[in-house]
Parts: sequence; C-alpha cells; structure tokens
Amino acid sequence: MKSAKTLFSVLAVAAALACTAALAAGSVRQLLVEGMTCSSCARSVKAALLKLPEVRAVEVDVEKGTVTLELQPEKSVSEKQVRDAVKAAGYKVTRITPAKSS
Repeated sequence: MKSAKTLFSVLAVAAALACTAALAAGSVRQLLVEGMTCSSCARSVKAALLKLPEVRAVEVDVEKGTVTLELQPEKSVSEKQVRDAVKAAGYKVTRITPAKSS
C-alpha cells in the first residue's frame, strides 16, 4: 500500500512538471486540438496563440485538428500558457509534440 502511495506521488509530481515544461526558443511544435470544426474555429485559435509574445507563427489545419506553432528565437513559452490560450478560445489541447519535418 505504501509503495502505491509513493508511486502515485511521483506520478503526480511528474504530471505537474510536464504541464509547466517550457517549449524551447525558436522551436516548432504541433498541437492536437479538440473541437475545431470550421474556419472560424481556426481563426479563433490562431488569434489566441498569436497574442502570446513568444509566438512567431501559427498554422491551423481544421481537418486534421492540428496547429503548428513556431516560437520566436531567444524566447520560450510554457506548455501551460499555450494550453490556457487555446482553452480561452474555447478549445482543448490534447497533445503537444515536436513538429514533423516536411
């Protein structure tokens, strides 16, 4: 029982750290966003993310439910800030990963 509580505590701390992880300066990330269904959704998400001063560019693909986010050189932003910006627009980020090279 004690080991289960310890494991739970470790997992809780790891989850908290993952939510506050910083996205590296100049990096490109792909977000998986729930709830986008039209071009108006895309505009809302893009506008919300562009309000973050660390964001250089945003591309939204409504059909795939993805957002490609490029950060300014020399600046980083926390995953929480990105998730909160998308949430404020009315949507939910379900995953953040490095963008795939084309």
